[in-house]
This record gives sequence, structure tokens and C-alpha cells, in this order.
Amino acid sequence: MRVVNQVEKMLWTCAVESAFEFHRIVDEIYPDGVRLIRFVISDFVGRFLTPNWGTQLISLDQLLKSFASCGVPDAKADLSSCSIINGISIAVEAISELTELQKKQSDLNSGFKYFGKCNKRSGSSTRQHTDDKQLENNDLLDVVDDKKKTDLRYERFADRVKRLSLKMKLARQEMYALTLENGIKKVFPNTGSIVVFTSLKRHS
Repeated sequence: MRVVNQVEKMLWTCAVESAFEFHRIVDEIYPDGVRLIRFVISDFVGRFLTPNWGTQLISLDQLLKSFASCGVPDAKADLSSCSIINGISIAVEAISELTELQKKQSDLNSGFKYFGKCNKRSGSSTRQHTDDKQLENNDLLDVVDDKKKTDLRYERFADRVKRLSLKMKLARQEMYALTLENGIKKVFPNTGSIVVFTSLKRHS
């Protein structure tokens, strides 16, 4: 009679199996692959198994290779620093990132305004606008980099008005950039999912 050694199933094995099962369910519900998933392992530090959002759902082979390259967490290490918060922190940051689809849409709608309205421009006008924008940005950088406290009494009124105008333009550009990014996210929301799990138990 041949005795087969019992295979012990660790918490890490259960976590990996759960990740594969979740991937299978998502792949069956959304066969077109548009529903994205990123996996985060959280133990002593939080780290991604997938570097970015990509354009398609990660394949099962890629997921297997990611787990294989990651390796099993060291259970003999100091568990006092192990926390699921490490992975949740970077997961929240990843959810706020633009996906590849959102980035492409942002590039297409470079003149995106009012949450979805595009300004159609010709190629020549776009290049001219870019050149003018570069000159303006150089002036704005001078304003931002100028951190010295100057005595305004010895500065000409025209220079003071110009400096104030550049500061106001910089503030408007920052507000527009926030509006643009929020608009892209609202029209083309990130529909991906983040899976965060840990395989180490923290003992009290």
C-alpha cells in the first residue's frame, strides 16, 4: 500500500485560489475583456501584481506568472508590520488613476470642456496654439520659480500688473486642468476593480 503525503493548504494558497476564481467570474460575465482588474498583495508593504490598468482584462497565464514571480510571503518575518492598510492605500491611489481608455480619450479631447464638449481644431492652429502655450508656460514658470520677497516699491507698475496677470493665468490653468481631469473621469469612469488581500495573520 502506497501512502501519499498530505498536501497542506496554506492561507496563501486559499488567497491565490480566490483570486483565480474571481478572475474567472469576471471573465465569464464580461467576455469582451473591458472589465479590468488589478491585484494588490498587502503584507509588510503593498505591491501590485499588475503594473498598470492596461486595455484588456489580464489573462490567467499572466496572473499565474505574476503570482509565481511574487512568491510566498515569509511567515517567519516580523508580523507586527503586516497590515492590510498597506495595500488599501495604494489601491485607493490606483482607482483615482486614469485608465488607458481614459488617457486616449483625454488625448483626443485636448480641448475638452464642460464635461464632454470638444473643440475641433485644425492641425496648424493646434501647432500654433502649442507654440504660444510654450511661451506662456515659460513666463509662468518664471513666476512660480520667483520665490524671493521683492520690494514692490522699487518695481514698476507695469511689471507688477504683468506679474499679477501671469499669476491669475496660472491659477486659471490649474483650475482648468482639474476640471478637465474630473470631466474625463465623469464621462469615462474607471470601471476597474481592485482586489487587495493579505496572507499573513497578525497575532496580538
